[in-house]
Amino acid sequence: MNTDRSSPSARLFQAGLAAAHERFDPEAGLLAQRTDTGLYHPIRESFAYAAALVRADGERALPRAEQIIRRALQAQERQEGNIHHGGFKWMDEDQGVTDLNAVQFALEQLLPFYLDHAERLSPELRAELLECFRIAAAELERLEVHVLYTNIALLDTLNTALAARALGDERLRERARRRFDEWIAFTNRSGAVVEYNSPTYAAVDLGALAELAERAEDHELRVKAQLMEERLWLHAAVHYHHPTAQLAGPHGRAYHNDVTGGICGIKRVLFEVLGDERLLRRSAYAPQRQSEGSIGAGRPFHLPDYIQRLLREKPARYVAAETSDADNGVDLYTFMTGEYALGTASVGNHSQNDRLILYYRAPAPRDVGVLFSRYIVNEATFGSHYHATDRSTANNLPEQGQFWGMQHEGKSIALYGLQPQHAPVHSLKTEVYLLDAAQLGEVWVNEQRLEREADGGLAERALQPHDALLVRDGDTYIAVRPLAPTNLGRAAPILLRERGGELVLSIYNYYQGEPKSFWEYAQLAGPFYRQNIRAGFVLEVGDREQYGDFAAFRAHVLRGAIEDWQEGTVRRVRYASGPDLLEIAVDLRANRLLERRVNGAPYAPPMLWSPTAVQGRSGPLRAGGAALSAEGAPAWLVADDEHACWAAANPSDEAVRLRLETPAATVESAAFGFGRIVVRGGGRPEIEVLAVRREAPLIIHSDERPAISWNGADVSDQCARYNSAWVLPPRPEPAPGVA
Repeated sequence: MNTDRSSPSARLFQAGLAAAHERFDPEAGLLAQRTDTGLYHPIRESFAYAAALVRADGERALPRAEQIIRRALQAQERQEGNIHHGGFKWMDEDQGVTDLNAVQFALEQLLPFYLDHAERLSPELRAELLECFRIAAAELERLEVHVLYTNIALLDTLNTALAARALGDERLRERARRRFDEWIAFTNRSGAVVEYNSPTYAAVDLGALAELAERAEDHELRVKAQLMEERLWLHAAVHYHHPTAQLAGPHGRAYHNDVTGGICGIKRVLFEVLGDERLLRRSAYAPQRQSEGSIGAGRPFHLPDYIQRLLREKPARYVAAETSDADNGVDLYTFMTGEYALGTASVGNHSQNDRLILYYRAPAPRDVGVLFSRYIVNEATFGSHYHATDRSTANNLPEQGQFWGMQHEGKSIALYGLQPQHAPVHSLKTEVYLLDAAQLGEVWVNEQRLEREADGGLAERALQPHDALLVRDGDTYIAVRPLAPTNLGRAAPILLRERGGELVLSIYNYYQGEPKSFWEYAQLAGPFYRQNIRAGFVLEVGDREQYGDFAAFRAHVLRGAIEDWQEGTVRRVRYASGPDLLEIAVDLRANRLLERRVNGAPYAPPMLWSPTAVQGRSGPLRAGGAALSAEGAPAWLVADDEHACWAAANPSDEAVRLRLETPAATVESAAFGFGRIVVRGGGRPEIEVLAVRREAPLIIHSDERPAISWNGADVSDQCARYNSAWVLPPRPEPAPGVA
């Protein structure tokens, strides 16, 4: 950890500690949390507070920390025979174990604290903690959460590995290795994690991997953890939009403050490594969960310089296309310019998805504008849904519909359908939200500019299918064109209105008002089900650099053509705009995305493609001035030509024939397993290797003798000239240490 008290990490920690001091409830002996539903005492945060006290004040804080820990340990289920013996309450007020993840988050705080301070703890607390870890580890084994649950699967690996250290349990060590290998193999099928690009859970994932890389007992687990941490850093870097300081969409799991551009977990982590004050900017739309501080700040992250530079700077027009949960057809597309970042997912896989989201540079003092969409049942808004973890109704607006989408640069097609409807409903609609309605520069419908009323707002207005809602905000231009919705009642209007400070386009499927049971959609299958409904819109975004003035953008959009028709149960939508033709086909009976085409060519989503970073299993990978061949491994390649730095990785145990060609040197291996190679030029070539083992010679083609490090150790003197290459011989045993 950085010990500089003025560092971003130290600043976050001190602010978080001050906030925790204010929240401490001496009567309860725990931290308190007041929400719109009551007063609660969170167990995980109380453990974190105890650890933070010792971190801040050293050994003199131990008695108070022990007192808090003993009190919070009362939340663990200790009754033998209980189905969740060893689990934890989430809140002290809970009647029992209701959140199965609570044990993971409790152990994440307790185990590092124990490993760092065990010798200074009282014998009584040491014994109590060891018993806590023993029965909690047994609960982890019983739960055995599926590896698709990204943040919990990673916490499971971390907690099992650290419990193995604390208890000296080889069986737990083996379980940690097995669980991590399962998660890696599962993730390697896609590239990105299932909980992709999450403003909240990316921070949990990175933190778990960083701790595992530092604290795991065996070399192999540490190396694998560090390399997978780097892959998740790369995932964040290709999606981070530096001009707006936002994690550009789409998002796998996001909450209100995440969506609306407020402070979130990944922004705190990014503030630690980038120091950018904009990352601590609050959102007026998300009053909760926005503390600038974090008592968890200071994790030992392993962020390579070439990925950190990618966070800070990208080419002016940047595409990041990536696959997540390939088994279920999830892929992501994000396009960035200096003004905006637009992202669209192929399908939805969680109610907390932001399947389409736009961030853009807005005039000061707002600085960032936001557009996103949802399918909404029964006129739900932020504040309508109770979130059990937060004990609040103010932090979430779940996605309530099916989704299928595609994007090419600044143009998207977003299609919605129903999820099963079991209860009577009085409203069904697609909604598109633009924040800060009163501050938008210009709002048009087709060729008519909308003027504000005497009260400052815009009058409600009805639109027709394919009409164009046109918005200028600063130098960003936005067009939303509703598609014709299926009419499930007497009327299915398309309404534009201001609500809660937002400009909202509501595309109704059901507007009758009286509750109705849509029993034909109760299962999306069965004798009465024929096909899903039609809903959705087309979105196009541009900026001043591309179109000049707003009038040119409006004229361009109005020349665009939309086709929306069905062939049996297959819905097809085409959007022709300028030189581009976007096409999407969805089977409304099977609720399945069938095909996407861009300018006539079928779209095949890559594991990862961007101008600077790629991942794939076939053919040579190319990025910048580098090329990589890795014989079927899910290899990735990052190129930083400007700084003469190139990195290639094989995140699998299969030792493959690898060849990395760069302008500075070419590196080859006949059998390169789990590991990463970095080549640095600009003078004498430097070769940096992080790897589980060295099973075959490393062959380096360069004019000058290279400097070589292997897992942080200088092995340059082991390298010898052989014919026209420099050769680093194999090593039968893994080198100790991790870079």
